[in-house]
Amino acid sequence: MSLHHDKLDHGEPHHDEHHSTFDTDNFNYTLNHTLPFSYGLPEYLQNISIGILFLMSLIGNSLVLRYIIRKKQLHTSTFILIANNCVVDLAITIFIMPTCFTVSILRFWPLGDAACQFLGFMDMTLYTGSLMALAAISVIRYFATVCIRDKNYHQKISNKTAAIMIVICWFYSLAWSSLPLIGWNNYVFYLEKLMCNMNHRDKYHYTTASTICTTLVPGLVVIYCSLRIILAIRQHSQHNHFRQGQQFNRRSRLERKVTSTLFIVFTAYCTCTIPQVA
Repeated sequence: MSLHHDKLDHGEPHHDEHHSTFDTDNFNYTLNHTLPFSYGLPEYLQNISIGILFLMSLIGNSLVLRYIIRKKQLHTSTFILIANNCVVDLAITIFIMPTCFTVSILRFWPLGDAACQFLGFMDMTLYTGSLMALAAISVIRYFATVCIRDKNYHQKISNKTAAIMIVICWFYSLAWSSLPLIGWNNYVFYLEKLMCNMNHRDKYHYTTASTICTTLVPGLVVIYCSLRIILAIRQHSQHNHFRQGQQFNRRSRLERKVTSTLFIVFTAYCTCTIPQVA
């Protein structure tokens, strides 16, 4: 066997123009099956797209968050949860997107193992937190629309309820993202994702469990609540169309628009992020 193959057998790093691999106990990444090293139009478009998304997210979420904080009449449970979602999106914009932009330019991970584990943990926390925030907004809208005749209606849609939901969402997100740091799976750099992510070569099934609990479960909550809200609006509209008049019709249209917007945002978010999980 040649010396080159002997080095491969002992796990030493090796490099050629088509394959580059570095392996340690906690930090593994391969570049041979990912994006090309040569720069072309797709790579330039990718960098430009990340830059545009960065600016749009930074400006848009900042303006919404500022508006909610300044308008006291918006200090309701629904808008508190929307503000929480803006905070999550801003954290993704500030901490994750610049790293993705750097990796997109360099075409390798420049920050080492510790940064990979930390940013992978943060990315997983914020990804889960964003989906959980959308699910929490759906639940509070469900309470406000479907449970309007419930005797505990005001308690269910109170600001205290929203605050409890936010704490639960963050705790849930931190719990799932912490597991790879204590031995169940680990964070690995993937060039095609431009970020460190959970190791998909997982014999302990963390990838499957986390995908179900952090993507499928909140997704089903959003879908269920959205469908129930739409059905409730239609039923209320049929029963109260002649009694309530234009005021009720305006409220029904508003509720329908809010629900539709939430569902569109959720669908767009999943369309962009689920391929990164798969």
